[in-house]
Amino acid sequence: MDEGDMRARFEQLLSGLDWTKGVSKQEMLDTLGGDAALYTLVEEYVADEPWPSLARVLDVIPEQAWQDSQGDVWRGGAESEEAGTRSSHFKDGAAE
Repeated sequence: MDEGDMRARFEQLLSGLDWTKGVSKQEMLDTLGGDAALYTLVEEYVADEPWPSLARVLDVIPEQAWQDSQGDVWRGGAESEEAGTRSSHFKDGAAE
């Protein structure tokens, strides 16, 4: 299942809740209990407080979490080298 499918499933499952009075973290967890990956997202990133909308819940789950929940490898940036491991030859330049 790719990230878009997971989000769509997440939204589909939670859209059936009554958001007018706020939805608790526990209500979300109860609804997602059959989907371990989505359950873990809520468990890890959603605070234990009433939530006014599904959109607010989606706002607090980082992009990286969606990728990690599928077992994807982070491809966000290149690996960086430790400072000082490569010579810049800065001191070799002429200073006038």
